[in-house]
Amino acid sequence: MNREVAFFQSVTQQRPGGTDLRSQAEVVRMALYINRTADLAQSFEIEGFPAVKVTPPLPTSQQAIENTLLPAYFEVESFMNAIYARNVFEIDGHLQRDFVALDDDWQSRVSSYIGHIRAAVNKAAGIPDGLRQSILDRLNELQNEVDRRRTRIAAVSSAIVEVCEAISAGAKHLEQPVRLLERIAGSLSKLRRETRDTEKAAKQLPPPDQLGLPDYTNNNAEGPTEST
Repeated sequence: MNREVAFFQSVTQQRPGGTDLRSQAEVVRMALYINRTADLAQSFEIEGFPAVKVTPPLPTSQQAIENTLLPAYFEVESFMNAIYARNVFEIDGHLQRDFVALDDDWQSRVSSYIGHIRAAVNKAAGIPDGLRQSILDRLNELQNEVDRRRTRIAAVSSAIVEVCEAISAGAKHLEQPVRLLERIAGSLSKLRRETRDTEKAAKQLPPPDQLGLPDYTNNNAEGPTEST
């Protein structure tokens, strides 16, 4: 867990529920939140935290609250929102299950597989035009996910479903694309398990070959042979 995530989690535990500051008790609660967050930022040595602090006497009139307390609250929350955005995949655990980060090697390897699959789909016989386009759309979505560095693993499953539907409709020679998609899905799932526990691992990904995604760049356009 990095420093910003630890800070964010500590602050979130005592975040106020709203900004209804019509009672003095709520004003006190907001002032304490702002000051506590500033103190935690200092303890965690968080860089760039705004220079805000609420000092006595606390504002009592609505105008004074709007002029002093709310601007300070806005600065603190804006900073917290920025921390959340930078660390969203670590803060929200469910996103770690849905996405996997790819480096250049992984991007290149998965993209080459998608290229093999797209070529096979374009050449396959017996696919209704609408279904062929739907498969290609899913492959384009998958490629877009890969290009974003953090790939949504469900995008692979969506492509598999489309190709299997085409096979059910009588399309020929699509078994190879299914195997390639399944290999992508399996390798990305293994990669996610390898990298989700430590920040260091996420920066130094294991090579694709190690997790079941060998290099077929120099093979024919249909990818691996039946024996592989």
